[in-house]
Amino acid sequence: MVGPISSVSATTGKLFPTTVLLDAEGKPTDIVLPSPYADNIAISGTLANHSGAVLNAFWRTLPGTSEKNPNRLIAVIDGDEGVIRFEGHQTMSNLCLYTPPKVYLNNLEVPLEDTPFVGNTGRNWAEFAKGEKGVYPTWEDAVKVHELVDAIEKSAEKGVRVTIG
Repeated sequence: MVGPISSVSATTGKLFPTTVLLDAEGKPTDIVLPSPYADNIAISGTLANHSGAVLNAFWRTLPGTSEKNPNRLIAVIDGDEGVIRFEGHQTMSNLCLYTPPKVYLNNLEVPLEDTPFVGNTGRNWAEFAKGEKGVYPTWEDAVKVHELVDAIEKSAEKGVRVTIG
């Protein structure tokens, strides 16, 4: 979303130790399983391509929906020319889906183009169909994402800032 991150410091927590499985219609079942993953992640990172820019992000998974505060992903980019804030409804389980976030530039909401719902997979296939002119994730992009996730996990586990790359 913001380009490569050169270092990261992370804190994770688990507020909800169990999860309820949903049926094919998305309704809760009687099956309750232990949740193996952190459901709250806070990261602070330095951006590799923008000297002095810092990313602060907080991602939480909430059971069900919350009308009081529906934002599960909050990211803030604080640079020398201002602040960009993203607020979205993405959760760990539906990150592969595209839900346009709210975007604020210096506390003013930036209107986004109203586009029909399209999942990441559909957008990627459409770009792939364009051949060399298409813009889609590569194997190298996947490796970078895994390096970032590994750095976040290591930072949270050891309580240290981790350099990436």
